[in-house]
This record gives sequence, C-alpha cells and structure tokens, in this order.
Amino acid sequence: MDYSIKIDVSHLVAKVKQHNLLFYPAMIHILVSALKRHINEMPENLVAVYTLTTPSGNNLQLWHEYHDNFLRFFEHYVRNCYQSMTEESNVEGECLPKSGILVSALPPSEKCLIDNIYPEFYLSAFEEEDGKIWQNVLIKAKEQFNNVELFKRSCQKMCDMFQERV
Repeated sequence: MDYSIKIDVSHLVAKVKQHNLLFYPAMIHILVSALKRHINEMPENLVAVYTLTTPSGNNLQLWHEYHDNFLRFFEHYVRNCYQSMTEESNVEGECLPKSGILVSALPPSEKCLIDNIYPEFYLSAFEEEDGKIWQNVLIKAKEQFNNVELFKRSCQKMCDMFQERV
C-alpha cells in the first residue's frame, strides 16, 4: 500500500544550514524516530538504511544502527558515507538487515526492497510554495499503515523542533 505525505521542512532546512549539518540524515532520523513512536513493538536494534550515489554514479545502500541521539546518528552517517564513497562499496555487505527501515532519495521500486514489516520512505525533490519548503514523502508499506495523519503530525513536529534535538 502506498501513502503520500507532505511536510513543511522550512524550519528544518534553515536549522540544518545554521548548524552546518546535512538535510538527508536529519530527515532520515526524523522519519525513523516518528516511526519508532508510531509502531508499538519496535526492536531495540533498529537499523537506518539509506541510499548514496557515488561520484561515479553507483547507487549504494548503506546502513547503521539507529540512535535516538541525532548527533551520534549523524556522526555514524557521515563516517559510513565517507568510507563507502572512498571504497565505492557497501560498508556492511550486500544483505539488507531485516530490522532496517529504508529512507531513499531514489525513485521507488515497484515492490519493497527490504523484506520486513516496516514501511519504506521515498523522498522527492523539495517544492517551494508560498515562501515555504515542502518535502513530499511516499510511504510504501506491505501492511496497512495505521493513522498516517498522526504520523505526519509527528514528523512535522520534529521538523519544527529540530534545533532542540541538536
């Protein structure tokens, strides 16, 4: 099942620039954090899976353990990306983790890439409208994704409060 949400990321974009961070890992962290709050029984060892396009044009799927602390998560993200960019390979190997939650900026595939119960998130390019920056997110779920509106509000709140998380 596919769901689409639109989030005002204006505040998040401004704070990411202000703190000299990166938007993509901030959005990954927000989506995984919101999902963790949205689904009751999540495993302790959640893994954030994300895509990276190397300078040579290869698309890699990378992952590392999710951390509630954004700066710790960000540090692992940067290290993982740097290592993968220099080696042009997936750091963790080829098999995607079962406890992984995919957040991708690549176009969605027809079926879910990770064989688990968690939804996958696909980010499109920003849209600017009425002086705001919007992020469209496609949610691909194998099972029904309950209360999409509540999930969207949770993501919006985290985007609006991003500075408090850094």
